[in-house]
Amino acid sequence: MKKQLLFIAIILASVSSFAQTGVWLSQATGFTTVSTGVRNVSVVDSNVVWISSYDGSGGAANRQDFSMTIDGGANWMAGNTPAPVSYDWSMIYGLNANTAWACFYNAVAGSGGGIWKTTDGGGTWTQQGLGSIFDANSFPNVVHFWDDSVGFAMGDPNPGTQYEIYTTTDGGTTWTRTPALNIPASIAGEFGIVAHYNVIGDTIWFDTNKGRVYRSVDRGLNWTVSATGLVVPTNGAIDICFTDNLNGIARLYTATTGISTAYSTVDGGDTWISFTPLGNLFGSDMKRVPGQPGMMVSTGADATNGFTGSSYSIDGGVNWLDIELGTQRTALGIADSLTMWAGGFTTSPTSDGIYKYTIIPAITCIDPSINPGTSSSNVPFVCEGDTVILTSTGLFAPTVGDFAGEGWVLSSADITGSADPLFEPSLVAYYTFSFPAPSVSSRLFINDATLIDGSASLPYGTYY
Repeated sequence: MKKQLLFIAIILASVSSFAQTGVWLSQATGFTTVSTGVRNVSVVDSNVVWISSYDGSGGAANRQDFSMTIDGGANWMAGNTPAPVSYDWSMIYGLNANTAWACFYNAVAGSGGGIWKTTDGGGTWTQQGLGSIFDANSFPNVVHFWDDSVGFAMGDPNPGTQYEIYTTTDGGTTWTRTPALNIPASIAGEFGIVAHYNVIGDTIWFDTNKGRVYRSVDRGLNWTVSATGLVVPTNGAIDICFTDNLNGIARLYTATTGISTAYSTVDGGDTWISFTPLGNLFGSDMKRVPGQPGMMVSTGADATNGFTGSSYSIDGGVNWLDIELGTQRTALGIADSLTMWAGGFTTSPTSDGIYKYTIIPAITCIDPSINPGTSSSNVPFVCEGDTVILTSTGLFAPTVGDFAGEGWVLSSADITGSADPLFEPSLVAYYTFSFPAPSVSSRLFINDATLIDGSASLPYGTYY
């Protein structure tokens, strides 16, 4: 006799997460190199975003390319800066659709670097402060601007124990070094971390590899420092996240366990108190949500140890709720609670690389074209070695809201009524959900007579 292979098309009408209904939707960064990761996301507003790249293949190649969007990520335009090939990204900072600054360090020499500026949307870049800031012994970490005139830049101690901090009031044409007397000296072996800083209003914080946090309340002119209590291992780093000028957390993430050791502050970083975060506080990035007191988001890209996904907190980092699990998310950029981006990895110049958090409005099921749930159909006489193309047609978007999704589950048994078809023992194959659902979707399936768990003891779709 011949066994029949049942396929099930699962039509997803809505997904619930992040205290509202929403999901991460893939966007193509435009980077041409496969496995390009997103190192830094600089969000200007809900339309304009700048991102810097890194080599996500494991080859540790230096990168100088960037991408940006002016339409909320519908289209990303990749380009290159003129930084030397020995340089790699510290960070990118975007002020608007035309103006951005790129901060690089010399990855080959181990010191040196500089800042480049564009005023034409990334078409051309000009190095700033050449010969006056960041010499061959420097290590630039941060650049930030409040408007087209006022900004600051920070690098590791150089010379000696003096952190290299500059301010500008003319858009970076000229820079003034903050006097050493205004900056507490570094301790032995201490340095800053690329792109590790927070800015809220006139206040700046940056963290160090020794578990300390520097703070300026006047845009970089004067600084204080405090010890969080975190003991950082060699080559380790902490993260800080302030939700307002007084409240914030500092954490040290342990990759092997996925656990963060954390301290909180209620006085802007003058003093720190140990606490235990509950839930998944992921280790790749951590950012505040502007306009939402106490709200933070975290991301994880640690596929080696299995700590991937994203989460959020609404109580200043004490409790964390999962947005989703199992997908690598790198750097974060957040405009507000409705608009944020998380980095990923490019699969082609037209596929993937960054994800936008998209709200899914609740669906009122009054449209006769919408039938959320599961539909199924028999595909008879699928024998071993046969190739089948499964096609669904006629999927419609809801009239209330703008979201629908679709996925395929193939089984050797009738699992139409299954509450969780992906855990059925007869599972043959499945295909991840597509968001939003296309009106026509096709999937290729080759019957190799093996269940998804590798079992061949009860072959399906074959003569026996």
